[in-house]
Amino acid sequence: MRPFALFLLALLYAADIQAQSSCPPGQDANQDGLIGVDDLMDLLSHWGDTDADADGVYDSVDDCVGEYDECGVCNGLGIPDGYCTCSLMIDALGDCGGDCAEDFDGDGICDEYSGPCFGMETVIFDGFAYDVVAIGNQCWFSQNLRTELYANGDSIPDLPISAQNNEGTQVVYDNNIENLEFCGRLYNGWAVEDPRGICPVGWRVPSLEDFTALGSYLGGNELAGNELKSSPTDPFPWNGSNSSGFSALPVGYAHISDGFQGASDYTRIWSSTQSLSNASQLYYFWLNTYNDQFVQNATHRPFGFSVRCIKD
Repeated sequence: MRPFALFLLALLYAADIQAQSSCPPGQDANQDGLIGVDDLMDLLSHWGDTDADADGVYDSVDDCVGEYDECGVCNGLGIPDGYCTCSLMIDALGDCGGDCAEDFDGDGICDEYSGPCFGMETVIFDGFAYDVVAIGNQCWFSQNLRTELYANGDSIPDLPISAQNNEGTQVVYDNNIENLEFCGRLYNGWAVEDPRGICPVGWRVPSLEDFTALGSYLGGNELAGNELKSSPTDPFPWNGSNSSGFSALPVGYAHISDGFQGASDYTRIWSSTQSLSNASQLYYFWLNTYNDQFVQNATHRPFGFSVRCIKD
């Protein structure tokens, strides 16, 4: 029944009650000193329907027993709490989960971005385009680094990964350039630590703390691997969910004496942090096909691992 019709009924009901005011009991069900729609709805509820939110509409036909929030969600948290149905911040364009901070002129085009990636979707470095992804408060490359140059333009030597190398080097898996698109390049620890920088200006090789924060945000290192690994339906597939957008792939690594290993099963990604127990080693993190762990370890600098860049 429409609220207006209910209101008319209430008037008739109230008039009738007033006319019989000398006949107990009075029908002020909510004891507010007035006889109106609320009292009528209470009376009618005894015949099988209710109006729990007191909006003048029976619950059986009410499309929201409660209130709509600013996002149009029944009993939702609303914009003042910063959430919508997708449980992310509402940006200045009204997009749930967007990263627009200000649309000063109201033209629907963002003028100022927020969030860890500040509106960036792609970074160009050394002729390669890298998609970027915000994960928590961090902004990451979503592909492995491919550069042959340091950030200042100097070349990174293309030399075999070897225990004898004590300078920065890079190789493509199996020395096959066809693996570049899928795998990126593999770099030794000397290249990772070189002060000229292996990531573009404004970006860096992630530290141990960066990786630890990433794993923690994704549910802990026992579970984060599933969120980080590419899914079976991604263009380059693996066996994760890739809910993070990190798109890790099983690209293998270069061993200092046993050649290239682990393609299709493992990936190892350098950090920039020196091992606390052995100054000759750097920390790295690895993922594998067989479980969802995101594992911290340390090894010597001459090994060839992948690199992901994180925004400063």
